Amino acid sequence: MAAPATPPRPVTHLLFDMDGLLLDTERLYSMVFQEICDRYGKKYSWDVKSLVMGKKALDAAEIIIQVLQLPMSKEELVEESQMKLRQVFSQASLLPGVEKLIHHLRKHDIPCAVATSSGTASFEEKTSQHKEFFSLFHHVVLGDDPEVRSGKPSPDIFLACAKRFSPTPPLDKTFLSSAESYPACVFQTAETWNRAESSKACYSGCLRCTVEWPCVSKTSRILENKGCPA
Repeated sequence: MAAPATPPRPVTHLLFDMDGLLLDTERLYSMVFQEICDRYGKKYSWDVKSLVMGKKALDAAEIIIQVLQLPMSKEELVEESQMKLRQVFSQASLLPGVEKLIHHLRKHDIPCAVATSSGTASFEEKTSQHKEFFSLFHHVVLGDDPEVRSGKPSPDIFLACAKRFSPTPPLDKTFLSSAESYPACVFQTAETWNRAESSKACYSGCLRCTVEWPCVSKTSRILENKGCPA
């Protein structure tokens, strides 16, 4: 007879990625990078895009250049793409269901925060039309934060984000003997989590949820199963 499954730990805090999860920005990135690639007869395909989702700008640019053999430096690609993105970021809309979900979590006093690889300037541009919505989160940790030394799939940004709740979630080393672990639930796109498999030991202390919008009812069921009110 199989041993009974270990019951899941109750979730006390929630961390959310932003691009492609809360904000519909991925189509804007695709549009801009394809415009640049068109000059060189290259295709910014899903295979390429999936390699850079969640990464810091310079890291992403280096991968794009290597994969597509673009005749430019990573600094040049970042400069041109950021210039073009600044012109369209204000068009970013909230994805369906996110407002309802976050208000639902606030109603039940579940602390939520955002952990995004976006830097300060791009975050301000992307959220310029959604200040009220992002004020619902306890805090936001950005990719250019000094405590975030390595970009995703490294867990740096999630650990920094978890520690900034007040009060701080209780540290749990049940799962990790040499790294920090918190009873947090991290919501990200499936592509970013798939890439994180190479670092899954770093994430083993967190509940991982991959979501596709609109999914409020599905997400509520996930949280209910993990000890949060639905």
